[in-house]
Amino acid sequence: MEQYLHSRMDKHREGRKYAVWALAFFVILLFNVFERLSFESMKVAAHFTIELTFYAAGVLFIYLLLKKRYELDMYAFLFVGVGGYLATTVVTQLINGNMHHGEGLLYLCLYLAFFCVVALFDWVEDTLVWFAYIANGCLYLFFLDWLILGRPLERFTSYFTNPNISGVFFLCLFVLVLLGFHRAGFVSKLFFSVGLIFGLMMIYAATSRAIYLVLLIMLVSRIVFSISRKWFSRLFYVVMGFNLFFLFFYSYLAHTKIAQSLDAWSMKYLHKSFFSGREDIWTPALEYGKESPLTGYYVDIRPIDYMPNTHYIHSHNQYIQVFLESGLLGLLAFIGLLFVIWRILQRGLHIPAVRVVACFMLGLLFYQSVEISLFFNMKSIGFIQWFILGIGIHLAIQARNDESLGNKQVFSKNRWE
Repeated sequence: MEQYLHSRMDKHREGRKYAVWALAFFVILLFNVFERLSFESMKVAAHFTIELTFYAAGVLFIYLLLKKRYELDMYAFLFVGVGGYLATTVVTQLINGNMHHGEGLLYLCLYLAFFCVVALFDWVEDTLVWFAYIANGCLYLFFLDWLILGRPLERFTSYFTNPNISGVFFLCLFVLVLLGFHRAGFVSKLFFSVGLIFGLMMIYAATSRAIYLVLLIMLVSRIVFSISRKWFSRLFYVVMGFNLFFLFFYSYLAHTKIAQSLDAWSMKYLHKSFFSGREDIWTPALEYGKESPLTGYYVDIRPIDYMPNTHYIHSHNQYIQVFLESGLLGLLAFIGLLFVIWRILQRGLHIPAVRVVACFMLGLLFYQSVEISLFFNMKSIGFIQWFILGIGIHLAIQARNDESLGNKQVFSKNRWE
């Protein structure tokens, strides 16, 4: 027991030593978002840092595996989920004879390596507060830009090229501030509270309906948690079931008489068509997927590969995308990975930051039914989303390990609760 205590303290001191590198890594993640801004001169640099992030994740993953080789049993369940999805994808590519599409598979591996790196890294308690300060500062700057632009209340993009991108980025900043909120002092909490209000205002001004629903899901799930932790644990099945219902209902509804009434209502109150055009790609994508339902085709398949002359650059649905890439086998493995992440988070719900990540994950599960951000499409946004999930995983696993060794009061409560 004493040896364990000294080991944990040594890690804590070592974590502080690497805190500067952690902050630099976080700043790079935010800089990556310049790929989505309208500054053409900065896009080249952002594309470079994105590639750097990918390959740094691969190197760091190997380093952390070697460094923490005696502690990997704590992460066994996570590796089962990640390894199961990756192995299934590789097998389906082999069956289809599509290993020549190896670049997409390589980047998929690096995405998952990035997630595992964040989960394996020993974060110190102050780090989340520092991340929150940086994210909060970004919200203040974007809010200033919103004021300069005349406080637009619809399709606010700031320097982004698309209100959907600005909306999801503001959401990520909002969540990052929430992660450090509980650990901050009184004055910092006031500072963060103002930033959170600014974030909500800009999310509203971006008029991204998907982000509205993500926030609603986060709010409802937090209320459910306060009522019953048992009900909260079942929300994963509710959201995933809703995603399946939404996919078929939305596509069917577009071809009914009700469609015009819904469209008129949406244009009047949300200034957007109720039907965004996703129904025009989901149906042909599913039809194409049914031609190879078990194993799919290949990683990073694009609409142009099955819809000639289309203007769509992706399928606007992460689950359909995985189905096209590796069939039902890959889709089940991907859902299995999401389930593993969800189950691990359940172990650390006594920690406020983990509760935030769990609520965010539920919203993210829905978001993936209308957009693609976890893999390939919005690389910089995807990194931030995996980053948030990885931090939650680390905190939950570490808290569970401390608790199992009878040290909950020594570490878990003092550090994170």
